[in-house]
Amino acid sequence: MLTDYHANGSYETLKQHVALKESEDYVWMVRSTDFENNFENDKRYIDKHAYDYLTKSQIVGGELIISKIGNAGKVYLMSEITRPCSLAMIFLIRLNAKLSSKYAYYFSRLQMVQVRLSLDFKMLRLKRLQKRMLETYLSLFVAKSNKLKLFQG
Repeated sequence: MLTDYHANGSYETLKQHVALKESEDYVWMVRSTDFENNFENDKRYIDKHAYDYLTKSQIVGGELIISKIGNAGKVYLMSEITRPCSLAMIFLIRLNAKLSSKYAYYFSRLQMVQVRLSLDFKMLRLKRLQKRMLETYLSLFVAKSNKLKLFQG
Protein backbone atom coordinates (compact mmCIF):
# COMPACT_ATOMS: atom_id res chain seq x y z
CA MET A 1 0.00 0.00 0.00
CA LEU A 2 1.25 3.46 -0.92
CA THR A 3 -0.22 6.48 0.86
CA ASP A 4 0.53 9.95 2.17
CA TYR A 5 -0.99 12.72 4.26
CA HIS A 6 -2.95 14.16 1.33
CA ALA A 7 -4.70 10.83 0.68
CA ASN A 8 -7.02 11.90 3.52
CA GLY A 9 -8.57 14.79 1.59
CA SER A 10 -8.10 18.16 -0.04
CA TYR A 11 -6.01 20.94 1.46
CA GLU A 12 -9.23 22.68 2.51
CA THR A 13 -10.63 19.59 4.26
CA LEU A 14 -7.33 18.79 5.96
CA LYS A 15 -7.08 22.37 7.22
CA GLN A 16 -10.53 22.00 8.82
CA HIS A 17 -9.64 18.78 10.67
CA VAL A 18 -5.90 18.95 11.40
CA ALA A 19 -3.84 21.50 13.34
CA LEU A 20 -0.17 20.81 13.99
CA LYS A 21 1.02 21.58 17.51
CA GLU A 22 4.50 22.07 18.92
CA SER A 23 3.44 20.90 22.38
CA GLU A 24 3.02 17.18 23.02
CA ASP A 25 -0.46 15.82 22.36
CA TYR A 26 -2.15 12.51 21.54
CA VAL A 27 -0.31 11.73 18.27
CA TRP A 28 3.19 12.35 16.97
CA MET A 29 3.24 13.55 13.35
CA VAL A 30 6.28 11.83 11.80
CA ARG A 31 8.33 14.01 9.43
CA SER A 32 11.49 13.25 7.47
CA THR A 33 13.32 15.80 9.61
CA ASP A 34 12.64 13.56 12.63
CA PHE A 35 14.64 10.76 10.97
CA GLU A 36 17.42 13.14 9.93
CA ASN A 37 17.83 14.38 13.52
CA ASN A 38 17.60 10.99 15.28
CA PHE A 39 14.16 11.91 16.64
CA GLU A 40 15.71 14.56 18.87
CA ASN A 41 14.39 17.64 17.06
CA ASP A 42 11.24 19.60 17.78
CA LYS A 43 8.47 17.13 17.06
CA ARG A 44 4.98 18.04 15.89
CA TYR A 45 1.74 16.63 17.29
CA ILE A 46 -1.98 16.44 16.58
CA ASP A 47 -4.99 15.69 18.77
CA LYS A 48 -7.12 12.53 18.77
CA HIS A 49 -9.80 14.07 16.52
CA ALA A 50 -7.21 14.77 13.80
CA TYR A 51 -5.69 11.29 14.19
CA ASP A 52 -9.10 9.64 13.82
CA TYR A 53 -9.70 11.71 10.68
CA LEU A 54 -6.30 10.80 9.15
CA THR A 55 -7.10 7.09 8.75
CA LYS A 56 -5.17 6.76 5.48
CA SER A 57 -1.89 7.97 6.96
CA GLN A 58 -1.75 6.23 10.32
CA ILE A 59 1.55 4.48 11.07
CA VAL A 60 1.77 1.08 12.77
CA GLY A 61 5.55 0.55 12.57
CA GLY A 62 7.73 -1.32 10.10
CA GLU A 63 6.72 0.81 7.09
CA LEU A 64 8.99 2.42 4.53
CA ILE A 65 8.87 6.21 4.72
CA ILE A 66 9.96 8.27 1.69
CA SER A 67 10.73 11.96 1.85
CA LYS A 68 8.83 14.20 -0.59
CA ILE A 69 10.67 17.46 0.10
CA GLY A 70 14.11 18.36 1.43
CA ASN A 71 15.96 15.08 0.80
CA ALA A 72 13.35 14.09 -1.78
CA GLY A 73 13.39 10.36 -2.47
CA LYS A 74 15.33 9.41 0.66
CA VAL A 75 13.96 6.22 2.21
CA TYR A 76 13.67 5.49 5.93
CA LEU A 77 12.48 2.43 7.84
CA MET A 78 9.93 3.22 10.57
CA SER A 79 10.78 1.38 13.75
CA GLU A 80 8.18 -0.35 15.88
CA ILE A 81 6.12 2.24 17.71
CA THR A 82 4.67 2.43 21.20
CA ARG A 83 2.21 5.30 20.68
CA PRO A 84 -0.10 6.47 17.87
CA CYS A 85 1.72 8.12 14.96
CA SER A 86 0.66 9.66 11.67
CA LEU A 87 2.44 10.93 8.55
CA ALA A 88 3.25 14.52 7.84
CA MET A 89 4.41 15.48 4.31
CA ILE A 90 6.01 12.14 3.42
CA PHE A 91 5.05 8.94 1.60
CA LEU A 92 4.43 5.67 3.39
CA ILE A 93 4.71 2.20 1.88
CA ARG A 94 3.24 -0.67 3.89
CA LEU A 95 4.24 -4.04 2.44
CA ASN A 96 2.21 -7.20 2.84
CA ALA A 97 3.23 -9.72 5.49
CA LYS A 98 5.12 -11.92 3.02
CA LEU A 99 7.57 -9.23 1.95
CA SER A 100 10.35 -8.09 4.26
CA SER A 101 10.25 -4.32 4.86
CA LYS A 102 13.85 -4.50 6.12
CA TYR A 103 14.97 -5.99 2.79
CA ALA A 104 12.98 -3.34 0.92
CA TYR A 105 14.69 -0.66 3.01
CA TYR A 106 18.18 -2.02 2.29
CA PHE A 107 17.30 -2.37 -1.40
CA SER A 108 16.29 1.30 -1.43
CA ARG A 109 19.62 2.27 0.16
CA LEU A 110 21.60 1.06 -2.88
CA GLN A 111 23.32 4.09 -4.36
CA MET A 112 21.83 3.61 -7.83
CA VAL A 113 18.31 3.43 -6.39
CA GLN A 114 18.89 6.48 -4.14
CA VAL A 115 20.28 8.56 -7.01
CA ARG A 116 17.38 7.62 -9.27
CA LEU A 117 14.71 8.32 -6.63
CA SER A 118 16.32 11.65 -5.76
CA LEU A 119 16.56 12.78 -9.38
CA ASP A 120 13.01 11.73 -10.18
CA PHE A 121 11.58 13.53 -7.16
CA LYS A 122 13.48 16.72 -7.95
CA MET A 123 12.33 16.69 -11.57
CA LEU A 124 8.72 15.65 -10.96
CA ARG A 125 7.06 17.78 -8.33
CA LEU A 126 3.48 16.77 -9.04
CA LYS A 127 2.07 14.39 -6.45
CA ARG A 128 0.36 12.15 -9.02
CA LEU A 129 3.60 11.70 -10.95
CA GLN A 130 5.52 11.03 -7.73
CA LYS A 131 3.06 8.31 -6.79
CA ARG A 132 3.38 6.72 -10.24
CA MET A 133 7.16 6.71 -9.88
CA LEU A 134 6.94 5.06 -6.46
CA GLU A 135 4.51 2.45 -7.72
CA THR A 136 6.94 1.67 -10.55
CA TYR A 137 9.87 1.28 -8.14
CA LEU A 138 7.78 -0.85 -5.82
CA SER A 139 6.74 -3.17 -8.65
CA LEU A 140 10.39 -3.49 -9.78
CA PHE A 141 11.39 -4.30 -6.20
CA VAL A 142 8.70 -6.99 -5.91
CA ALA A 143 9.74 -8.50 -9.26
CA LYS A 144 13.39 -8.59 -8.16
CA SER A 145 12.38 -10.08 -4.79
CA ASN A 146 10.37 -12.82 -6.50
CA LYS A 147 13.33 -13.65 -8.72
CA LEU A 148 15.71 -13.82 -5.74
CA LYS A 149 13.12 -15.62 -3.55
CA LEU A 150 13.29 -13.03 -0.80
CA PHE A 151 9.74 -13.40 0.39
CA GLN A 152 9.16 -14.55 3.96
CA GLY A 153 7.08 -17.56 4.88
